[in-house]
Amino acid sequence: GMSFKKYLTVYRISMAKQFLEKTDLKVSAIAMKVGFSNFQSFNISFKKYTGLTPTTYRIFYSQS
Repeated sequence: GMSFKKYLTVYRISMAKQFLEKTDLKVSAIAMKVGFSNFQSFNISFKKYTGLTPTTYRIFYSQS
């Protein structure tokens, strides 16, 4: 039992992780692509759920 809002955020972060790992899209473009209205809220949410900023996550988990 989690709220719809939390479920949606977790889903968006999951999708963002895939884009960060498998593409060279800019982080700001990924934020928009997965449904965040602004980059700052994406950064805050991503760090809250993963413990890393999106850029740091990409460095550690990128398959490029």
